[in-house]
Amino acid sequence: MYSNVFIEEVVAWVKEKLPGAHLNIENEFAWLWLDSQKKSICFVGNEKLHQISEMDFTYYITEFHWGGNKEASKSRLCSLLGVTQKIHARQCIVRRISKPEAKLFLDTNHTMGYASSYFHYGLFLKDELVAIASFSKGRRMNRLPENKKSFELIRFCNKNFYTVVGGLSKLIHTFEEEQKPGDIMTYVDKLWGEPHAYYALGFLLEQVTAPLVLKIAFHDAVPIHFTNKGNYKLIKHIS
Repeated sequence: MYSNVFIEEVVAWVKEKLPGAHLNIENEFAWLWLDSQKKSICFVGNEKLHQISEMDFTYYITEFHWGGNKEASKSRLCSLLGVTQKIHARQCIVRRISKPEAKLFLDTNHTMGYASSYFHYGLFLKDELVAIASFSKGRRMNRLPENKKSFELIRFCNKNFYTVVGGLSKLIHTFEEEQKPGDIMTYVDKLWGEPHAYYALGFLLEQVTAPLVLKIAFHDAVPIHFTNKGNYKLIKHIS
């Protein structure tokens, strides 16, 4: 059910970060126009989400994400607003990390938390973990030669309130060098906007999937049902 508290809280937080921001507050949602990017962010509860056309706004921050992982949601907002601390990937090194390390980092820094994965690659600035990419095991696909497998990029995120410029590219490049995939596929939630960053890395749009009903438990809490607006399915073909 729609919560006025969510809208009030997120609006107050945005105004604190951007004192000059002009937010449009409606009965059941609020939205912010980013003039420098010519894009908009909508803040909305899950029930109202599906009454809003996906073309009305560029990005969405939902009550579901905010309530599930508030700090990660604030971090994503900071990224959209351009007020994160920047790190360049060339300053960092990549190394494999354990499942417990990956789970702790993703539960803290990803709006959807950890998801079952097999390979976990971390990006480190000195000894600090600042970004992570998690991949599935390889799968045989008819579209690939017999000696090649397809892998899924399941999770990627930066440390809260940081942006590692070129981080995803460096993590994927290291994964490709070590695992020799035939291709890499991933899904991007339509709530996060067009996946231009993935296109720049060589991913191609394969399919736009229908909305999904997700049952998710944050930090072993009671599971919450959430319906997204669908996903972009992307594939990067490796030569």
